[in-house]
Amino acid sequence: MEKFIIVDGNSLANRAFYAMPYLSNREKQPSGAVFGFANLIVKLIVEQKPKYMAVAFDHARKTFRNNLYEGYKAKRKETPEDLIFQFPVIKSMLQKMGIKIFEIAGIEADDIIGTLAQNKDTQNILVSGDRDLLQLINDNTEVWLTKKGVTDIERFDEKALFEKYHLAPCGITDLKGLMGDASDNIPGVLGVGEKTALSLLEKYDTVENIYQHIGEISGKLKEKLELGKEMAFLSKTLATIKTDCEINFEMSDFCFEFPFSQELRDFFEAWDFRSLTNRKDIFGDGVHSKRQEVNKICLETLNDVEALAQKVKNVFCYDLKSLEFAINGQEIYFLKKEIDLFSQTIDLNDVLKIFKPIFENNSILKITENSKFDLSVLNEVGITLENFFDLEIARYVLYAGLPKHAESTVNEFISDKENLEKKMIEQNVYKIYSEIEIPLVKVLYSMENEGFKVDKE
Repeated sequence: MEKFIIVDGNSLANRAFYAMPYLSNREKQPSGAVFGFANLIVKLIVEQKPKYMAVAFDHARKTFRNNLYEGYKAKRKETPEDLIFQFPVIKSMLQKMGIKIFEIAGIEADDIIGTLAQNKDTQNILVSGDRDLLQLINDNTEVWLTKKGVTDIERFDEKALFEKYHLAPCGITDLKGLMGDASDNIPGVLGVGEKTALSLLEKYDTVENIYQHIGEISGKLKEKLELGKEMAFLSKTLATIKTDCEINFEMSDFCFEFPFSQELRDFFEAWDFRSLTNRKDIFGDGVHSKRQEVNKICLETLNDVEALAQKVKNVFCYDLKSLEFAINGQEIYFLKKEIDLFSQTIDLNDVLKIFKPIFENNSILKITENSKFDLSVLNEVGITLENFFDLEIARYVLYAGLPKHAESTVNEFISDKENLEKKMIEQNVYKIYSEIEIPLVKVLYSMENEGFKVDKE
């Protein structure tokens, strides 16, 4: 069967918003939730290769459940302004991906998902952070719950659900009926928590059966159940997902465009999602980055290298792995690396000796992506490295644990440094970078260079 992935849009946007550090684009607009959401969608498409995909959003908080219980979702915190701003951006991104969006007045995203998941001709994968959806599991439907962040996912089919909770899918509504759900302000039975609820359901299966055998239960638990009987049945009703909403659709509505289009790549570039923009596996052959064209200049002789060294004033960008150098955003200087029988290449050590006064000049800022590696290379020719900014360490301070950003080209180092430095100051982590991480580079290099003895015994 073809795969049909249905995503809980509100749940995933919230997860992404709170999981990501504060991110913004060049226009200072918040973008963390959009970036996290985009990474999840890309991960699902690349790894699962679904034929169909849909994303469901809540239209508003007031639904038919509020008519049953006025307090339903009443205690939820107000949505942060930065997240409210990002919802239409996420929806715009999904439209550029060609992914079908559902948002229906008076109906929650869960009910839309429950209705769409009734399709028996596809392998349905429901993606959410909300355990309510576990009740929708069946022979051709799995629920994937996001755990930490948005890309760490726990998969549930009927077997996995039973192993973890000793419940069948239909038991989820009974569980919520007894223990309630604080996130939705579903009351449940006062004083009955998850552990007690699970033990009751393991013995009696359903809320209805518990009350049919209430005489077998004694003590305070019996009192709690008797006092909370009305709320138990109401809570079960509130937790039950509607699977017969009036939604008109054809499965062809859920086909989407992949590899992605130039329009989506332009969107990623506009929002500074470089790690996504640079992924060749998600865009078609005719899709290209709109990065500014860069003039590449080959350093063929030591005289060319000396001429470049003379141009260096306040900043020097370099990459000793790719053997590329820059002093502005418009030009990349590179060493010729091709070797054949008829041409000579200049020796890297001779190049580094020409740049020695630059590397050791404390008034010239050096920008790199791998300062510890640089220390090793430079030390071999007797050069010390002073006053440097390491882009990769700055990214680590800001984005540790998140999908790795694509490396920049040397002509982008200056703008990247300014952007990263600004964000570290805004997030009050610049001292971690400057007073801990950067001094540690030289300590770690020294340790690696010195080595240590091993007791073989």
